[in-house]
Amino acid sequence: MSFHGLVSVVIPCFNTIETVERAVQSALKNAPHLHEIILVDNASTDGTLGLLLKLKESIGNRIVVAEEASSGACNARNKGLSLVKTEWVQFLDADDVIAPEKFKCQVAFAEQQGVDVVVSPFELVDRGGNRRHSLLPQLPAEMGLMRGCLGTTGANLFRTSMVRAVNGWNPDWSSAQEYELMFRLLISDAKFGIFQESLFEYSTGVPGSISSGSSFVLKSNSLKLRRTMLEHFLLQDWSKRDKQALMNGLFLQVRWALFVNPTLAWENWNYLRDKNYWPKPDLYLPQSYCFLVRVFGLYFAERLRQLNQKLAI
Repeated sequence: MSFHGLVSVVIPCFNTIETVERAVQSALKNAPHLHEIILVDNASTDGTLGLLLKLKESIGNRIVVAEEASSGACNARNKGLSLVKTEWVQFLDADDVIAPEKFKCQVAFAEQQGVDVVVSPFELVDRGGNRRHSLLPQLPAEMGLMRGCLGTTGANLFRTSMVRAVNGWNPDWSSAQEYELMFRLLISDAKFGIFQESLFEYSTGVPGSISSGSSFVLKSNSLKLRRTMLEHFLLQDWSKRDKQALMNGLFLQVRWALFVNPTLAWENWNYLRDKNYWPKPDLYLPQSYCFLVRVFGLYFAERLRQLNQKLAI
């Protein structure tokens, strides 16, 4: 059987008994490009494994159930990755949903553009059902990684061979996992393409989901990763304008972590200042804010920004 143009879905499952069936049903609607759905139970304690086996019994050969004893979504995804036979792999969390035409559209785009990672925008849906469309500006992959606007796990589609070539997901990371993976893919010469159609719903604030982890861990990991990225990217030849844009990306992470992990934030702010960096206006940094940082310092500017946000609510 030829697996060219086909997609396997890998879903890590830890205590996902209330959500996983919805994710599975959304993936099933992607036939005929769907080959199989690999459900990896990650030592669940709520009966998830029993539900996965029932889904396999009722749906049939399109469902593969596996188990991974080592905790963490990365380990579960890697277990699923080891079972994938198809050209493309869709990593999907158990509380998220993909559109029926996702594989058809993204596979066609990938084949037309000759890319290894298809990046797409997505819809964020909170527990109250409120929706927000993610931004996906047309930027080089390096800029997208620094700015955190290069899609997300379920929005993107990955060439299986490329993910395997970089040894899959890194279990040392409890968050920022897809950006750490995409960084390794990029520096291994994977080609990225942006497909500007939202085909994925990303649920936020769901108890137990990766995105619901502690603010300290989420923001610290994100900042550490961008520092590693920036140090690598600055070894390349960039225009002065592009170098500023890359450094703005690290700065955004600095201010995000300032009142959660101040030690790490100030360390990275000093790293930027040692390079004679000051924030300059762009899509995410208004001119007024950049002026405040220069005149009154980062701490005051960030306190004022947060106060304005509270008053606007």
